[in-house]
Amino acid sequence: MPVGGAPTGVRQDTSDNTGVVALGGGLVLAAIGGVFLVRRRTASNA
Repeated sequence: MPVGGAPTGVRQDTSDNTGVVALGGGLVLAAIGGVFLVRRRTASNA
């Protein structure tokens, strides 16, 4: 099995940021969901 990317002359980025992106996206979605729940709760009590 060959190791690395296609020999295009461009240096391959060997760092895998998929986990970081997924974690960051999950935190953003959780924050938006929390704000939405709080706003609904306060709107229904008013």
